[in-house]
Amino acid sequence: MLNQKLTSTHFPHRFFRWYYLWTLAIFVIIGLPGYAIPSIRGLNLINFDKFVHACIFGFQAFLAFQAIKKSGNLLTGFVKAHPVFSVVLSGVLLAGLSELFQSWFFIQRSADIGDFIANSFGLFLVTAFFFKKIK
Repeated sequence: MLNQKLTSTHFPHRFFRWYYLWTLAIFVIIGLPGYAIPSIRGLNLINFDKFVHACIFGFQAFLAFQAIKKSGNLLTGFVKAHPVFSVVLSGVLLAGLSELFQSWFFIQRSADIGDFIANSFGLFLVTAFFFKKIK
């Protein structure tokens, strides 16, 4: 066993690379200063900002479920035993952290409970879709 060469097939994390990259992209996007975000007239009337938040975190959940599905038997532990709960927990934590980071660290940004709710809504919407497919 010790003489066997380990390949990337031994590590399920390779399936999570898009998930990790998207997580990084989320923090880059939310870290943009307020003046760097374009304002488009008319879109404020339909809460376009909340729609974008829901899409960003819905896509995050989609990537997580795809990674879990592709990992198959390579996953172990909690994520394998509770894939839906793992995605929801990590997504809600990321949603909360993103809002806190906007409040604490980023220039001209502030935390917004409405954004957190929109983030969570996108996450739960995609989770509901995949939960039906898993059952």
